[in-house]
Amino acid sequence: MPTKIYCLATTPPFIESAIDSYSDEEECFDERVYTEAVLFVPKGSEVAYMLADKWKRFIHIVGIDVNVGVCDVNGDGEVNIADINNVVNAIMNSNHDETFDANKDGEINIADINMIVQAIINGI
Repeated sequence: MPTKIYCLATTPPFIESAIDSYSDEEECFDERVYTEAVLFVPKGSEVAYMLADKWKRFIHIVGIDVNVGVCDVNGDGEVNIADINNVVNAIMNSNHDETFDANKDGEINIADINMIVQAIINGI
């Protein structure tokens, strides 16, 4: 199964390269990530990512629907830490209820928590 990376910002965030005294410039992601991982971004912003510095190196960029309903796993109308706690509890209790599958990939795992965190950070 390929690595899945979620960036829920509609405008591609700036990625600063790490520069150390031993080399010119280091990439944020390993070359293999750019060629093998799937980058999931908000639907409609795929082209922006395909043109953005660093992000354009991803070969697989897929637009997904991102809205409060997807990340609001407890159904209270808000996306917050309570949703993260619900997903953590589902993982710990081996609960496979698709309600907790925030990214709708068929699995309930850390990727769902990451998606909710990104939604909170981006004010979705």
